[in-house]
Amino acid sequence: MVADIASYNSTDITFPPYGDYWRQLRKICSIELLSTKRVKSLCPKRQKEINSLLKKIASNEGSKFNLTQEIILMMYTFTSKERKDRRSYN
Repeated sequence: MVADIASYNSTDITFPPYGDYWRQLRKICSIELLSTKRVKSLCPKRQKEINSLLKKIASNEGSKFNLTQEIILMMYTFTSKERKDRRSYN
């Protein structure tokens, strides 16, 4: 039941039932999200976020630092920037 609610009755990319719909989603992901060109195009953005995280770690040397929280924040920041960039690109 939770999967149905969270994944819009199993129609999103997370829990689709195996079949034609699943194959279409897999094809879209392979072509649009995971293509070599797409992955390489995002490399500078990933590098920028990682460098920012490393600077933050260095600036907190000798003090307590929640690395898990900072990694999650980095992933959210990267994801939200990617979405914003895609909207302006399309």
